[in-house]
Amino acid sequence: MKHHYIKLRISLFLILNIIILNGFSQDVSFSHFMQNPIYYNPAAVGIDQGFLVSLNYRRALMYMPSKFETIAFGADQSLHDAGLKGMGGIGLYVTRNQEGEGNYSTTAIGIPISSRVILTEKLKVQVGITPTFYQKSIDFSQLEFFDQLSPVYGFDASKATLAQLSRTDGLQRINFFDFSIGIFGRYETDPTDQSYVKDDVFDFGFSVQHVPQPNQSFTGVTAKLPSKYSLMLRYSHVLKSYGFDDASIQPVILLEKQSSMRNYITGINFKYKTFNMAGFVRHDQNELLQSTEVLMLIGTEFKLHEKAFSSLQINYSFNLLVRSASVNKNISNEVSLILHLPSLHHPKDPCSFYF
Repeated sequence: MKHHYIKLRISLFLILNIIILNGFSQDVSFSHFMQNPIYYNPAAVGIDQGFLVSLNYRRALMYMPSKFETIAFGADQSLHDAGLKGMGGIGLYVTRNQEGEGNYSTTAIGIPISSRVILTEKLKVQVGITPTFYQKSIDFSQLEFFDQLSPVYGFDASKATLAQLSRTDGLQRINFFDFSIGIFGRYETDPTDQSYVKDDVFDFGFSVQHVPQPNQSFTGVTAKLPSKYSLMLRYSHVLKSYGFDDASIQPVILLEKQSSMRNYITGINFKYKTFNMAGFVRHDQNELLQSTEVLMLIGTEFKLHEKAFSSLQINYSFNLLVRSASVNKNISNEVSLILHLPSLHHPKDPCSFYF
């Protein structure tokens, strides 16, 4: 009986937060947001020179009896170094997210593209847009509803359910199109079109996802996907004044708002040669609950070809959800692989500027 009540709580959470009109639907948030920038902001595509491939796997809420996992693939090609005036870059990302019981899943395919404007020798700004295709699915037959609970028999699958009454029993799919917009700027004391250089770099970005607020309802009722607003600030400071030319620190702030949900992520990343380590604090809150996560990230980079600026970066993070009056303690894990290769169009000198 206890097992059924656990499944009931998860089922009701999905029903209340995804299917019925409540306005609390929220996108997936990655712990490795610095390693997956095009998912958050289409204007970030092509900000770094070269061809980047990323792969992220996230398993959230490990203590829950159900699975909450996300897989994301991204590709990012710069175009400003190809002699295409006014272009920033073009990319592709695919995300697959599964949450809880009922095989509720979301698949998104986006194609971000950006345009670049050089304001000064040290300051560049990109604007971008991402047309996105979404498919969401849920299997109502795998869910247990409160009207299937009997005081005598416990769970009774033969009883009529809310899903049957709404004529949506079984696997349901919906498809819709969406798009996001954003702006991304970079100030470099030594312009090289790279985020990790031996001089200071300041990045700032703002984006709006789900601009048209598409309908995501599985029933005939309208349930709009709320727009999501994101603001990111990152400052990379090289410690050469302290005698560490190969070391840098990166304070980072990420602010997100979607409907009534507000997320705040603050922390610092430390990089020394090919090793990096970061610590962050994430605070989520909406009208129903508040939660705080502590995140620790470690990673290393393998140089594949020094002259060709090729490398493979591997990162792992551990999230601890701090116990409070509204949430129980839990953990999440995430792994990311970042492959940095030369541009596919064989660019010119990477230290040169092109517009």
